[in-house]
Amino acid sequence: MADYTSLAIGINRYQYIQPLSYAQQDAQAIHQLLVEETELPPEQALMLTDASPWVEQHTTEPTQATIQYWLNQWLPRQPKGLLWFFFSGYGVTWQDEDYLMPIDGNPADIPGTALHLPTVVNQIQQAGFQKILMLLDINRSPGVIAGQSVGSQIAQLAPEQGVSLVLSSQVEEASHEHGALGHGMFTAALLEGLRYYSANLTLDKLSHYLYERLPELSEHHWRPMQHPLIIIPSIESAQEPLLPRLESENIQMAAAPTPVLTAPPIEPKSPQPDPVEAAVSDDPDVLPPELLPEPLEAPPEAIAALNTPDVAAGNEPSLPPFGATPPPRGAVENPTPPPTEPPQPLAAPAVPEPLPRRSQPTQKQQSWLWYGSGALVFLGLLGVLWFFQNRDQAPVVEVPTPEAVDPSSNDSSAAAPAPPTSALPTATENPPAAQPTPSPSVPTTLAESQAILAKARTYIQSNQATGFSQAIAEASKIPPGAPLHAEAQADISRWSQVILDIARGRANQGDFAGAIAAAQLVSAQSAPAHQTAQQQLGQWQAQAEQQKKNSETIRTARRQIRATQASSFSDGIQTLRTIPAGQPGYGQAQDLIERWSKQIYLLANSRARQKNYKQAITTAQLVPQGTPSYDAAQQAIARWQQGKP
Repeated sequence: MADYTSLAIGINRYQYIQPLSYAQQDAQAIHQLLVEETELPPEQALMLTDASPWVEQHTTEPTQATIQYWLNQWLPRQPKGLLWFFFSGYGVTWQDEDYLMPIDGNPADIPGTALHLPTVVNQIQQAGFQKILMLLDINRSPGVIAGQSVGSQIAQLAPEQGVSLVLSSQVEEASHEHGALGHGMFTAALLEGLRYYSANLTLDKLSHYLYERLPELSEHHWRPMQHPLIIIPSIESAQEPLLPRLESENIQMAAAPTPVLTAPPIEPKSPQPDPVEAAVSDDPDVLPPELLPEPLEAPPEAIAALNTPDVAAGNEPSLPPFGATPPPRGAVENPTPPPTEPPQPLAAPAVPEPLPRRSQPTQKQQSWLWYGSGALVFLGLLGVLWFFQNRDQAPVVEVPTPEAVDPSSNDSSAAAPAPPTSALPTATENPPAAQPTPSPSVPTTLAESQAILAKARTYIQSNQATGFSQAIAEASKIPPGAPLHAEAQADISRWSQVILDIARGRANQGDFAGAIAAAQLVSAQSAPAHQTAQQQLGQWQAQAEQQKKNSETIRTARRQIRATQASSFSDGIQTLRTIPAGQPGYGQAQDLIERWSKQIYLLANSRARQKNYKQAITTAQLVPQGTPSYDAAQQAIARWQQGKP
């Protein structure tokens, strides 16, 4: 791998931005795979991460100054074949310029602290590399850094400068990580593809793999759909190997002689010793341990045979159920079969003798049984009589019954005990009137109303629809007639309008599901905002359904793409054109049509450089009219028809 160089950068612990979880692990995995599995010399591979060791007495912490140092000092000394440039971390677009964020990149000063991506490409090209492969796992968490999505500028610049570019996601998408993978979704799919193809890896094969695998991983791990953005400047770049064959494999293939298959000579068969005979010792009655049979459970007939006098004398028993007596063990050495006795008819199985009957009890024993039985019956009768006698007397002595009370008595209190006064009121008492107690959540004083409003206003600091909804719920605790009720209602109306504005903003960005969720939080206490939200809900729900359908159309078009087949880009463009103007996803479809049209034009140029003008003209004719590449394609067709490059 003498003509290959690798530079891998991965950043987790940003100084001014929310840290990432697996960017450093992404760079380490790519670095280790190239060094350990492709035998890339360690001096031709450099890794810049949060925890990477010093190299050549210089730090490798990926600050802006450190990255610039290695680009200017280390890259020019490396072999000038193929450069693998891998970056995993934050990227941002500022004033239509793409930047990579180093570990000390500050969103407040992007031009002064970030790495200008076109400048990085120029530095790499000035180092003299013949081929450049840029793998950028960026576009993470779009809400972290304000600005446009990164990738548009480098996607336009890469084919013009002959750089093979693989972005982790489309410009309008975001990259994601997952703890189960231990990597970013893109890097996990990339590592799978590198190991799957190994020395047979080409950019064409890698693009096919990523187009299929990355959306599968996103769906499997419940992440938003993520599709790679791949720019291949020429057909030659797509078909050239990215990982050469290992040196150890080349040596083995060169040293290994080609095997010549020859049939073995046929020899006359000679009597072979029986394996059992070869294993038998000198004593024919003793078998080696490896030939001893496993113990078997003997049948009942064999157990009965063990009780015969022959067994007691030390002779082997004969087992009638098996017929003839088995040959002696020494017969194994005799090639001729031993003489056998004529078969005897099978004897009927012996009927087992009946068990001996128990002895009959004596007359004295029978007499004792009769006496004992009679005594038990007598005691049982006495117990029954005692039970009935005591049952009739028990109620009179222990528990007085109502029948025992004198019916002539006029004292009603004697008939039944009076219930406790603490449990039930007497007939002459009037129950006290229920006094309303104030609820702790309903304010009765100005201070309580002020406390409720102060708590409600703390919820709106998040500037999220759910925060305003919680504030409305808290302010609604101030009822009519309570202090500050009018002020609370004014806040509720204002906050409801803010929620409606948030919903509209999400709808304008194409997030109809988020718009619907926000509109459902508009309080009914604010009649104008609630009525407007209900009207918008029906429209947004229809647009959300149409967006889902158009998103599936876009996914179908992406699955049609093959990096080196111009016809696949043309088929994808035709699929995208089924999305009407004004519908959700139309702008995304137009961006893809423009990008794929340029890719067709690049493929036509690659074929023209090979002097294959006829095929180049056929390819250029696939560039659709109305795209930025159409005029350039028509001019190229005119030249190629005259045989001019």
